[in-house]
Amino acid sequence: MRTPTPWWMPEGAQPVSPRSAAIAALEIVAAVGVATGAIAALQSTAPATGLGVIYLLSVLVIAIRRGQLAALVTAVLSMVALNYLFIPPRHTLTVAHSQDVVELVVLLIVAVVVGRLAAASRERAAEADSRAKLAAAREREARLLAEVASATLGGDGVVAQLEGIGERIARATAATGARVAIERVPEPGPGEIA
Repeated sequence: MRTPTPWWMPEGAQPVSPRSAAIAALEIVAAVGVATGAIAALQSTAPATGLGVIYLLSVLVIAIRRGQLAALVTAVLSMVALNYLFIPPRHTLTVAHSQDVVELVVLLIVAVVVGRLAAASRERAAEADSRAKLAAAREREARLLAEVASATLGGDGVVAQLEGIGERIARATAATGARVAIERVPEPGPGEIA
């Protein structure tokens, strides 16, 4: 029986290991730190609220690497850092001007949307990769069946045809060997699976 997905996880997502969660947390902190450093370096050339779009890059990177939930955490952490470090009054989580509140809200909404789009794109890429692997497996099966059919129609004796089919199956499955026999109940030889 499948366990239900928690409300905060995308449908069908698998729970992450503590190690993976710790690595994701470090990536989030690093991405926000790099964006914060860039804003600090550039704040003499432009207003900090205008430079807040640099945080969108960190949200995008995390969304591509880690998915939607991590992107949302990055967006919220980015907005807190921007508010605390760059918007007056500094080193508080209060905002003096209503214009700055609007900019923070808009930036957070854009960050969430960008994160969702990047995560959806990542999920589609993973799904396409999975479908490509399945298609390759089906192609190998079809090729094997075509080879077996042509060997059967080849006109050699039945025993020779079955040996050839066994060799083709061994090559297709990367087995050390395969044996096809017409028997009432096949008896596996040493190291064989019936």
